[in-house]
Amino acid sequence: MKEHEKADKVNMEEEPAFGNASFGIPADCTQKQKMSGIKLACYIVVVLLVCSVVYGSYRAATSYFLPVMTFDKSAQPILYIKNSEVTLKTKEDRKGKSVVNSERFVSSDAQRYVQMSADGRTVFYAQDSADSAAGFDLCYRRVSAIDDDKDTPEEAVRIDGGVTDFKIHPEGQFVLYLKGTRLYFSNLTSAHVVASDVSDFYLSKNNQQIVYYKDGGKMYTCGTAKKDMPVLVDTEIDKVLSEKDEYAKVFYIKQGALFLKETDKEAVCLAEDVKDGILLGDYVYFVKEEVRPKRFQEVFYDDKAARDAGTEKPLKSDFMTPDETGQLVFDEAGYNAALKRFEEKEFRESIRNYFLINPVMEPTNVLYTMKRSGPKEVDAGLTEASLAYNSCRQAIVYKKEAKGNEKIRFSTVESVDDALLKIADKQAEQKENSLYVLMKDKMPFLGIDRFPGGQIEISLDGKFLYCIEDVGDDGRGTLVRYTMSAKELKSRKELREGVTDFALDGADSTIVMVFDGNKLGLSAGDTYTHLSDSSCHSFFYVDGTLYFFDDYDFASESGRLKTFRDGKIKLVDTSVHEFDARNLKTVAYIKHFNKEFGFGDLYLKSGNKRGKKLDICVRSILH
Repeated sequence: MKEHEKADKVNMEEEPAFGNASFGIPADCTQKQKMSGIKLACYIVVVLLVCSVVYGSYRAATSYFLPVMTFDKSAQPILYIKNSEVTLKTKEDRKGKSVVNSERFVSSDAQRYVQMSADGRTVFYAQDSADSAAGFDLCYRRVSAIDDDKDTPEEAVRIDGGVTDFKIHPEGQFVLYLKGTRLYFSNLTSAHVVASDVSDFYLSKNNQQIVYYKDGGKMYTCGTAKKDMPVLVDTEIDKVLSEKDEYAKVFYIKQGALFLKETDKEAVCLAEDVKDGILLGDYVYFVKEEVRPKRFQEVFYDDKAARDAGTEKPLKSDFMTPDETGQLVFDEAGYNAALKRFEEKEFRESIRNYFLINPVMEPTNVLYTMKRSGPKEVDAGLTEASLAYNSCRQAIVYKKEAKGNEKIRFSTVESVDDALLKIADKQAEQKENSLYVLMKDKMPFLGIDRFPGGQIEISLDGKFLYCIEDVGDDGRGTLVRYTMSAKELKSRKELREGVTDFALDGADSTIVMVFDGNKLGLSAGDTYTHLSDSSCHSFFYVDGTLYFFDDYDFASESGRLKTFRDGKIKLVDTSVHEFDARNLKTVAYIKHFNKEFGFGDLYLKSGNKRGKKLDICVRSILH
């Protein structure tokens, strides 16, 4: 306690102020001649006209002036952890107001126990209960009702006790929560049980259906009204291909079979022996492992085919040649050589015939999609049976054996048994793979001859594929961008060498955060800008403005917070530990972070104004 008091005292010391304390009129102003009302009015009109012309010209000349904001939560309260208190501060508040106090908020997963509605009007949180082993009390408070000077029990509403997990309606209209394994619905006035033995639960995107799961792969859906009855989707589900909160049209894999369950319909089995599946838009794709024959030409490089095609069985009469006297003499050596060639051809032909009758049966992964008539093959020969999303849910990439992989030279085959051994060895070899692209409702195509050795991402809008190629032993490679079309990857563009990883912006597919270890750069279109030699992977890009760290010290977990916009880098503040961008001009952040105590000072900076200290002993910013 003494250490905390000492830290509080240090943090509460006033920092030196810069600039004037106020902008009042000097006292000697009253001694000067006052401008008449008419002159003052004329002066204002002239100034307004001049400013209007300058404003219009400047706005047309630069995009930095009054930029468009698509992201703005500056009007919402800041929710943060102070010591062990969940604290809230609005623009109108002189100081932060306590929402709830608990040691559980000291932990790094405090976000699990506190949720604010999207409109910033309601805070839901965990309150310690007498029986902490059973769970916590789930409470909520209206932001407008929180007042430290008049803290009454009516301001905090207890929804229920013994709660272990909860999810809120985006606008705070209701809440779903678990008590042990019982799932409840509360409209903040009354609550009812939805189901028992629940292991996980979700709220649908339209906020009208609850999707929940039970042990044993059981999946249910249920409306939010008390009268709504749960509907069983299925049991023993191994994997749900649809999003976890989907309820109207659910694709899932059960015991190796692919099923579709639609609202008010029975589940339908679409395919059996399915290894994996994925959903791209409304199109389902799945992989089956099948054993298929391989043609002789797919296994062997027949380097004796041309010679054997011209080899016939020799006749002795063809080897009778006249000697010096004109008598016919039998060329036994020539005949024997020709006969040997023929016998070798016959031997090779017997091997060819063997594999024509007994083709090489090889397991392969086959990609299918569903049509009205049933499963339709999309591609075969996938190296792996698993399918996985990148950034985009409209397209995926997968591996196939590269076409340039060397086949078995037929001239090296000594017998059928020898051929079978060579085939087994070849199947066990590590092979080169190519990258194939599959876009929803399109046929897959060969994207890159050699599968990149580094990170691969497809932009959310499906316009570009980014990857790191030619990765060296140090883990660095070349960041490359391809433009995606329905049939090919085109317009290959090398953006940066010496890249370890990268991150794409969700809104602008041409914006890429580029990392070389802790070195940070920004690729925008075809232009690369180096930003920092010592950054970290904590950044935020919004409406053309990037917030990032420079001179980051991992020992103190702090650095210089900066912004980058229109080719200019500006310093926000130094010794920043954590930040939360409110919009492209306003940011809340924690600085002077003390690792020993686990907290620092909370600041708010807007535009070119100096950062203003809002509070002390702040552990993290929640909202």
